[in-house]
Amino acid sequence: MKKFLLLLSVSSFAWVLTFCNTQSSPEPDLPTQPTTTDTICFESQILPLLRFNCATSGCHDAASTTAGVVTEDYTTIRAAVTPNDLANSKLYTAIRTGAHQGVRLDQDQVELIQNWILQGANNTTNCSGVTAFECDTTNFTYTNAVKIILDKECISCHNINVSNSTVRLDTYEEVKKVGASGALVGVIDWLPGWRTMPQGRPQLPDCERTVIRKWVEAGMPNN
Repeated sequence: MKKFLLLLSVSSFAWVLTFCNTQSSPEPDLPTQPTTTDTICFESQILPLLRFNCATSGCHDAASTTAGVVTEDYTTIRAAVTPNDLANSKLYTAIRTGAHQGVRLDQDQVELIQNWILQGANNTTNCSGVTAFECDTTNFTYTNAVKIILDKECISCHNINVSNSTVRLDTYEEVKKVGASGALVGVIDWLPGWRTMPQGRPQLPDCERTVIRKWVEAGMPNN
């Protein structure tokens, strides 16, 4: 009798464990309203964030299109979200766990994207307090011209977080090294013997290439 009761107890315990293991925790309710009344600026807040972290070779650039998602401009990013609906936004689903393909966005960054989607995922540009870059070949300082161009066009692939990139353009020191080697001008001017950059995309506008070239010729000052 004791053996029977022991066997029954073990069997019951095993059944409870099996039942518990097959029950998944319910998904937490996703927010339906933004947590801020400030308008999220796509141009200055969302686009640089996604380009820097996601639009890299082998991930979500135009050449790779991993999982059918590209994060290079408003049109491609907008295709991965459903305005005002986080649950049906492929982009949000990918980032909300905090880690995706080796990329980790912090909670503030996730909330920023969350709020942008809940505000309608609009293509907000020239936002208050944001000065749009207007190329001028007489302005070839590093801070007000060269860095802005590189941040806009190159840094998403050439930064410290991209493991397969041998070239970094995310600090002045790294940019200066590339400029001194001749590679910076060589790749953007599509000179013989150099790879063409940006990879898989049109050549940079003549004005932007001229600005970078003049900065290099001036000795690449940190100005």
